[in-house]
Amino acid sequence: MDFSLVPQNDPKQALRLRRFGMALISYVLWVSLGLAGYYSGILTLDQDLLLYLLGGIAVTNLLIFVVLRSGLNKHFKDPSLTLFQCLVAMCWILGLMYLSPPARDVMLMVYVMTMLFGMFRLSRGELLLLAVFALGGYGALLVFDNVLQASQDVLTRESLRYSVLIVMILWSAYFGNYVGSLKQKLRRQNHSLIRAVETATHQAERDELTRTYNRRFIMGSLDDEKIRADEENRIFSICIFDLDHFKRVNDVHGHQAGDQVLAEFTMRAGGILRSMDQVRRRGHPMGRYGGEEFIVLLPGTGLPGAINCAERIRELTEKRTFVNDIKVTVSVGVAQYRADEEIKETIQRADEALYQAKALGRNQVCAEPRFDKPQGLDTHSETVLTGRQKRLST
Repeated sequence: MDFSLVPQNDPKQALRLRRFGMALISYVLWVSLGLAGYYSGILTLDQDLLLYLLGGIAVTNLLIFVVLRSGLNKHFKDPSLTLFQCLVAMCWILGLMYLSPPARDVMLMVYVMTMLFGMFRLSRGELLLLAVFALGGYGALLVFDNVLQASQDVLTRESLRYSVLIVMILWSAYFGNYVGSLKQKLRRQNHSLIRAVETATHQAERDELTRTYNRRFIMGSLDDEKIRADEENRIFSICIFDLDHFKRVNDVHGHQAGDQVLAEFTMRAGGILRSMDQVRRRGHPMGRYGGEEFIVLLPGTGLPGAINCAERIRELTEKRTFVNDIKVTVSVGVAQYRADEEIKETIQRADEALYQAKALGRNQVCAEPRFDKPQGLDTHSETVLTGRQKRLST
């Protein structure tokens, strides 16, 4: 259970409590000044009333903290309770001004500061409500204080004070509304900027036709995965796919149909990758390696898992037709990363396996030689037979 003053696992609640802390600091500062005024004789107030006032301020702030820290505030429309806190603060200030008329000039400054505290969080309607409450509250204070029956000098002084208050409150409400509009505009601009950056990043990383990653991104991913593999003793494999006789598809059916075949192939391959538990847990960056060639990075996947993945994609490609009933097959070369080797060496071994698949008649999945082959054996003589190769060899 978390007993800290500020929750560590809820950033929004933590921010709300920090804002409450700022308000609490303001209370402490003004109460300190009030006490200084009381002991210097400037603030005329009965000692018992002063204690009640201080106790009430402490209790209300404690209750607000409990509501915020317990999470009960999340059930309200405004979880930060900003309007409520501003109204409570104004009530206490009105009470002090009523009990000690000589302190009104100073306390009016605090009264307006409450408006300033709310302007950065409250909506236009809430600011208007707060302004109406502030002016109505002070007007009610004057009525209860029998100012209307007071001498002409007192009435003139209070009228002037109330007029200044009206101007300051209305200006604060207007300025708060202006600040709110700027915040909304800035928020919209930030969202637009974020979307623009995301779009630019996506376009910079993706192949425009197939929506897979481009060569630059996939090569960067391979370099990053190599670093992780070397540092954490992890494994990964790569598969290079090459659509067989793809030039014939373009020549017979046209480049537009060829483009659709490429897009459909990557969509189907992506579906198979997403369906495999081992691959799904670690991610499966697929990128266009060039032309009709694609490369798939399989983090945390050894040679057997990579072969299985490649074979499933090969089988699906062979069984299903593409646009205009076009039949296409794919040849695949698979290789597993060897510790501390260069990425280009891993790719070269996958390329060699791919060439072997083509030499064996295409529509094959060939893998690199196993690591434990007897010394002296030629690399190509021990290319692993997989999938359709095994069936043909029998």
